[in-house]
Amino acid sequence: MTIEINNFIGKPRDTKREQKLIKQLRDLPEIDAQDFVNRILEHDPFLGLFFAKRVLKEKKFFVGLLGKAVKEADASEIKYWLECCVAKLGFRRVVSLLKNHFLKYPIGVDKALYWLQTLLPKSEPKSVKMLEELKILVSTRAKS
Repeated sequence: MTIEINNFIGKPRDTKREQKLIKQLRDLPEIDAQDFVNRILEHDPFLGLFFAKRVLKEKKFFVGLLGKAVKEADASEIKYWLECCVAKLGFRRVVSLLKNHFLKYPIGVDKALYWLQTLLPKSEPKSVKMLEELKILVSTRAKS
């Protein structure tokens, strides 16, 4: 079953229509739901992230999503990409992945770092430490 993205792109948000689509997407194989979300992301990142967070389960998808975020998202939009990825991957995994992306996308990681601080689970000392290490990495690069 192919769900037509034109029924959602550029249309006013409608909770009932979105809930119906979420149910349809959950009934699809994960790969088909991912395809739909990817197509939505191309046109409306906010709507695509909304559906990704509510429907998709495969962590590999969110690893790729984070890579796309540091490569393409602007300074304010990246916040929403991070919220989605942290919800599915966890804070420490996201920080670890950002460290891996730093050499290739330093500007994207720097943008992410700004918003990542707002998602920090303060009751987790390991998370705080990892975030501090990422800050040092980014600031060291900025000085050189």
